Amino acid sequence: MNNYESYKKTDIAWLKEIPSHWEIENISHIFEERKEKNIDQKENFILSVVKNIGVIPYTEKGNVGNKASEDTSNYKMVYPNDIVLNSMNMMIGSLGKSEYKGVLSQVYYILKLKEKDKYNINYLTYIFKNQKFYKSLRVLGKGILDHRLRVPMELLKYEKLPIPPINEQIQIANYLDWKINEIDKLILIEKEKIKELNYKKQLSISYEYSKINKKRRLKTLLSEQLLYGINGVGKESGDIRFIRITDIDGLGELKNENILYLDKCDKKFLLKEGDVLFARSGATVGKTYLHKKETGNMAFAGYLIRARINKTLISPQYIYYYLQSEKYEVWKKSVFIQSTIQNISAEKYANFEIPFTNQFEQKNIIKKVKNIIEKIEKIKDILYKKITNLQALKQSLIAEVVTGKIDVRNINIPQYEKAVIVSEVNNNDRMEE
Repeated sequence: MNNYESYKKTDIAWLKEIPSHWEIENISHIFEERKEKNIDQKENFILSVVKNIGVIPYTEKGNVGNKASEDTSNYKMVYPNDIVLNSMNMMIGSLGKSEYKGVLSQVYYILKLKEKDKYNINYLTYIFKNQKFYKSLRVLGKGILDHRLRVPMELLKYEKLPIPPINEQIQIANYLDWKINEIDKLILIEKEKIKELNYKKQLSISYEYSKINKKRRLKTLLSEQLLYGINGVGKESGDIRFIRITDIDGLGELKNENILYLDKCDKKFLLKEGDVLFARSGATVGKTYLHKKETGNMAFAGYLIRARINKTLISPQYIYYYLQSEKYEVWKKSVFIQSTIQNISAEKYANFEIPFTNQFEQKNIIKKVKNIIEKIEKIKDILYKKITNLQALKQSLIAEVVTGKIDVRNINIPQYEKAVIVSEVNNNDRMEE
């Protein structure tokens, strides 16, 4: 790749120099803030902005983050090609260009391009997606808690952006579209391999349990009845950790970020070692968590159901492993067919059948399944590292091209097939981390 002929220094904190013929302009010179309200709730298409993904329909968001308000008359209107930024999360990548007409809550800033013949929205979108840019916005944040800082618009509008001539902006955007599409294709290949491995893992687990002929309903293997969680809201601090569906990752482990707490709760909601939690609704309905011996008290939220296992009859680990099988996935889908929404009640979970055998045989199956999971997860680790490296390559490419470190003006961009990328908002596996 070629460099530009000459460069000049800038006073931008995150960018030392730009090509000599480029300009530098404040955000307020390029955009105006769109403040149009959704009067009389004429628009009912609610949008959301998700970290590292961008603007999506709210219905694709699942149980991640805050719930939408029923009254959207105070929401802001959004139009295609508007830049949207979460005022409190833009510094971690919660921003992007909208492809939709819809509405967003007051926490978002909506930026409308002033002069389309002078600025290319796709080039500017890549500037906003540049990690060095959006991470630099943290210094503008106002607030007491570091993870709840709000960037005021009166400061954001004075942030400076590098601006090439319009034809060059278009070429840069087209070049990045092409190259990032090529990288996305490679990422999709690795993700397909992971999906195949997950399915193989489910089938292998099912095979180990298929050797057992006897079955018992879950409710007959409990020491207490199934229990719905607390319909409350957690706080930033407290004595009891408050576990929600979104706190459980794809490997059934508790996450260490965005932790909420309760000051107190009824003792019946406190978890004990060996308790199994089931997600009862939302995009990740059916997700499970096996509670291990932890330090400190933990309680669980209303969208979760607790199963307290009778350990004299069956091992909680034995049940939990069966919940990773293909048989469990088939059962979940059969429940969804009978319902208009994805929801599994305590009654349905209570009647879920689990292969039952003596504790000696349970231990043998646990050992075999643990070995299966460990082998497959090791292979997946390698694939996740490949994906992480490819995503880092994307970021590096964006940073190099939009800041003028690489000259792409004379590169011929071929015809290419667009990769179909499905936003994985609710993928709580390691990719989210």
